[in-house]
Amino acid sequence: NISDSQLGKLHYKVVIMGESGVGKTCLAIQYVDKEFNQTIATLQAATFQKQVELENKQIVDLNLWDTAGQERFNSITPMYYRQSAACLVVFSVCSSSSFEKAKWWINQIKADNKTQNIALIANKCDLSEQLWQVKLEEIKLWAAQYGLWFYKVSAKTGFNVDEAFSNIIQNIYLKGQIEEKVAKVILIDSM
Repeated sequence: NISDSQLGKLHYKVVIMGESGVGKTCLAIQYVDKEFNQTIATLQAATFQKQVELENKQIVDLNLWDTAGQERFNSITPMYYRQSAACLVVFSVCSSSSFEKAKWWINQIKADNKTQNIALIANKCDLSEQLWQVKLEEIKLWAAQYGLWFYKVSAKTGFNVDEAFSNIIQNIYLKGQIEEKVAKVILIDSM
């Protein structure tokens, strides 16, 4: 039997977190199935799988973990994001409290693992800017300060969803390649 690693297949676990109602499940479904279901109510954590081809033709088995608002149980959330390739922290641009909670979660994740890949996802960007409770400049500034990947998306219309996920997966891969090369250099230097 030939293993996935021998075939060059990668497996990435990506956790989607954020307050209830910000569109985490809708975002995952939009990316995986290209559809939007406004009436979906996720009460339990769910996983979604998708096979992705990178720019270099490398195949990635992507496993998306939707925490379904489990963040309200602060103690169990770290079990979701530990051992993940990245955390996508989602908030609604129409809810300043969801942005504040997203910032809180990012601080928690960084305290737990300073090198964790984190993407800040501003959802519901299809809605009129008059409804936005968070200014785009504030979001961009905060994301840059913390070294986060930042994307504006709409789970409803699909705006920028594929692009965001593609960039995140590509960045995970590239960061892994760099870390692998650095580890080899350190190993050789220590001989």
